[in-house]
Amino acid sequence: MAGADVAYESGGDRLFAAVVTQDLQTLAVLEAGTQQDLACFPYIPGLFSFREIPPLARGDLTRKASDLVLVPAKGG
Repeated sequence: MAGADVAYESGGDRLFAAVVTQDLQTLAVLEAGTQQDLACFPYIPGLFSFREIPPLARGDLTRKASDLVLVPAKGG
């Protein structure tokens, strides 16, 4: 199981992505990773994954986090 989030610099294009993987049975943290990047896709409602998935995928995790990633259609 994995949890992920992306935060944005106030008034800028820099973003900060974080991913944490956990064991589904014990909820023990298996791995955590972060990535700083610049937004390379504009904010367009309904296309949020194009903005947030690239920095999450470039993170420094060594384990496979998930076969499926769900991204909200709108931020906020």
